[in-house]
Amino acid sequence: MRRSDVLVLSAQARAQVLQDVAKGVPQLTAMRAAGISRRSLATWERVLAGERVVDDAGQDVTRDITEAIESLVEELEMAAARFEVSLVTSIDDARLTIGRSGVPEWRAAAWFLENSPGLREQFHKYSRIEVDTLPQMTEQQRREQKLVRNMSDAELLEGLDAEWRDLVALPEGKDN
Repeated sequence: MRRSDVLVLSAQARAQVLQDVAKGVPQLTAMRAAGISRRSLATWERVLAGERVVDDAGQDVTRDITEAIESLVEELEMAAARFEVSLVTSIDDARLTIGRSGVPEWRAAAWFLENSPGLREQFHKYSRIEVDTLPQMTEQQRREQKLVRNMSDAELLEGLDAEWRDLVALPEGKDN
């Protein structure tokens, strides 16, 4: 492993990555845009996982480098959190906006309730499409439909002609 794979970002690259993440750029994208190789990122992950990492000269990664990587990860998390706060603030500000009709803007608040991790479960949109084919079906067709719904994938495949069965082969050990 090359020594450059464990070196930490320059101050300028670090500032750019943190600025990009604070604007909502995904961390991996921001780091790759700053010139950090996938190999370096993989090395950093190994360092953070506590694995022993050595360079080409057989030197262990120093505690300083490990701490610098840990510090960068913490700063990245804070930058991402600042972006999330700015989005929530923006949505909250939009909620207080009065629309052209003179009515307060409700869509931002509704979106927030439906998508916020803490509120999503309670307020998410629930939509279900029901296709009502039963009135057009004969009694025999209803019984067959019920049987088919209760069959596993493997049982359904057994009912196919050989030419179709080969096209839809299940992975090994798969029997739903």
